[in-house]
Amino acid sequence: MNKKSNIFSIFYLLAMGAVLGGLLLTFEPKKEVVQRSLLEHQIEAFLDKEAFALRGSSRSNFIAHLLATAKDHEFDPLLILAIMKVESSFKLHAVSHAGALGLLQLKPIAAKEVSNVFDLAPVSARQLMDPFINVRFGIHYLSFLRKSVGKNWMRILAAYNAGPTFIKRTSVIPTGYASKVMRTYREIIKQVKST
Repeated sequence: MNKKSNIFSIFYLLAMGAVLGGLLLTFEPKKEVVQRSLLEHQIEAFLDKEAFALRGSSRSNFIAHLLATAKDHEFDPLLILAIMKVESSFKLHAVSHAGALGLLQLKPIAAKEVSNVFDLAPVSARQLMDPFINVRFGIHYLSFLRKSVGKNWMRILAAYNAGPTFIKRTSVIPTGYASKVMRTYREIIKQVKST
């Protein structure tokens, strides 16, 4: 290489550096536009009618969390809403006489089982009152029940209500609770789809 081509190469690299540097200084990443799905809007309207306590961004984040967690475990989020309605009438801090807690009325023993099976950090009874934790553990528990008692929804819901050990031991599945949840599920589908 001769001296002229070396000088040209240096000037070329300096010029390219200046151009690229100028581009980098003026580059603005596009702001991500988060668009909510139609289902998110429909669930928002439904929860508003149900006087759900979370408002604003907390409610939006809760709905997104519900949808993502339900999808991860291949559950219809509207079915999860039906269980919530039957269990707690959407009261965040509901406590049953049997010690079940929160939106999905989980007992601490069920949460402990979920922690063990899914290798999740254990949670306290107080933490189960957090709607985000309650939904995550509740959906995990439903997933555990599906593996434990089979994929039949009447069995899964009966196990959710009466416990998987009882359902495994009995030949006659109690259907009252499961029927109530499925009836509520059909009603929610109609309400949500009509908004």
